[in-house]
Amino acid sequence: MKKIVGLLAVSFLFFPAASYAASGFVEEVPTKWRLQDYIPHVVVWFTSASQCPNGQLNLPSTASADLIERFWSTVMTAKVTGKKIGVTYDSSSCTITDYYLKED
Repeated sequence: MKKIVGLLAVSFLFFPAASYAASGFVEEVPTKWRLQDYIPHVVVWFTSASQCPNGQLNLPSTASADLIERFWSTVMTAKVTGKKIGVTYDSSSCTITDYYLKED
């Protein structure tokens, strides 16, 4: 029994607890946002994401061209119509994890 307990105790050294990234959230009309295309990456500047330098948010490096185009289109639609866009992001890396266009 002591050997099993010892093995379990040692196994925690090799399998650390999962770390979860803190998430941030902004919901605003993106009139002040600047979209910048650093091919193949898109960066959003001047959001109200206070944890990120200059409000910078990034799409994941694995984002497909379709996702980039949809995001760009969603932001531009919100700018033109004055609707809010909501963005959830990983506050440690400032990477966008989810977004939506608020319909009301």
